[in-house]
Amino acid sequence: MPTRFVPTRRGPRLMACLALVVALLTLAPTWNQFAAAQTPAATPMGASPVGATPVAPSTPVVWTEIGPGGVLIARAVVANACPAIMIDGASAPMSVHAPATQSFPDVVCEATIPVAANSASIGARSLALLPASYGRVAVLGDTGCRITSDWAQACNDPTAWPLARVAGQIAGWKPDLIIHVGDYIYREAQGPAAKSGCAGSPWGDNAATWQADVFQPMADVLPVAPWIFVRGNHEDCDREGVGWFRYLDPRPMPAACATYTDPYAVPLNGVRFLVMDTAEAGDTKSSAKLNEVYAAQLKTLAAMVHPGDWLLTHKPIVGGILRLNGKPEQIVTDKTFEEISNSRLPVGIAVVLSGHIHLAEALLFEPASGRATQIISGNGGTLEDVGETGAYAGGVLSDPDVQVGFVGADFGWMTLVTEGDRLTATARALDGSSQFVLHLPTPK
Repeated sequence: MPTRFVPTRRGPRLMACLALVVALLTLAPTWNQFAAAQTPAATPMGASPVGATPVAPSTPVVWTEIGPGGVLIARAVVANACPAIMIDGASAPMSVHAPATQSFPDVVCEATIPVAANSASIGARSLALLPASYGRVAVLGDTGCRITSDWAQACNDPTAWPLARVAGQIAGWKPDLIIHVGDYIYREAQGPAAKSGCAGSPWGDNAATWQADVFQPMADVLPVAPWIFVRGNHEDCDREGVGWFRYLDPRPMPAACATYTDPYAVPLNGVRFLVMDTAEAGDTKSSAKLNEVYAAQLKTLAAMVHPGDWLLTHKPIVGGILRLNGKPEQIVTDKTFEEISNSRLPVGIAVVLSGHIHLAEALLFEPASGRATQIISGNGGTLEDVGETGAYAGGVLSDPDVQVGFVGADFGWMTLVTEGDRLTATARALDGSSQFVLHLPTPK
């Protein structure tokens, strides 16, 4: 059995464990220039509990996102009527994606930007266009500030909830594309009255909560590059599903919250991502209904796959490393996909990029197992799971298919950098250090 390697929490003693396409490296010190973003001052959140009337934004919130087929969509969240969009110097109207409601008194507007466009803007705000290449991709996930009825993260403390700092670092890195792997909203209850670190926080599925957990802390990074947004389990219909479809889902606004949505492909100038909604998939137990739905989705996915595709999905399908309550590290899998496919994906998917576990992680499997490499970027701001930064030999992880697992146990985000036919995935910590580095084939 291979010997387990457990480095100090933030030490540099990560080891090289694979003789395949993956190597563990140290990070070049030039990254530090991008990690110098200052911790922002705390911003009061104005109280707006669920059921109250939130305030619409005083200035438009704008971004671009990429939807099925690679279409580029401009979105704007405004207080009243939709503004015009300027594309290559010509003005065009934006349509209403979602009208104002009692809980959401803002209006969400949208317009499609042609692939050949050279410029686009809404008012004074320039919009990010599709780049010529996707050599630099930023990934983050599980970003909201956790508040429950009896416990709360200190949302007003930028050290305890560092999403604004993560957003600033990503903006400074200037990526070509940004991927959010899901779970945007964590303010799900009023919170304990004595917890001053979250005093006045909004909560529930309403405009004020989306402003506090997403649009305010991510204001600097939203316009920097086009986004691919993935639905998380916090955006299911029992939680923040209305806000998800209203603001971020790239498809037309449904008449009612949709429990399941179909997979789709995003082809981007030679790079292909497949996006799959796993908000309802079972973590520890499944059901006949879930198995039926996701078996059909796997069949749909299989018809889309090109060799070398990457799958974007919130919940890890082929496993992740988790340590809870002092127990040893273990592999956790998605029970639904374990039951319907033995945690295997359609042939051709090279890498699964997910969140859900609140750490940075990677699992690499024996080639004969047929299991895709699993990368997790779930450490973007919400309360972290317990773990230790390091490399774990497969033999200690209770899964015979695993060759090695990597864990980064600090807040941060991930960079994907393509050079030729090789992609380097680096889990970044807030201080600029690398938690682990992988070399992988590029998405095809």
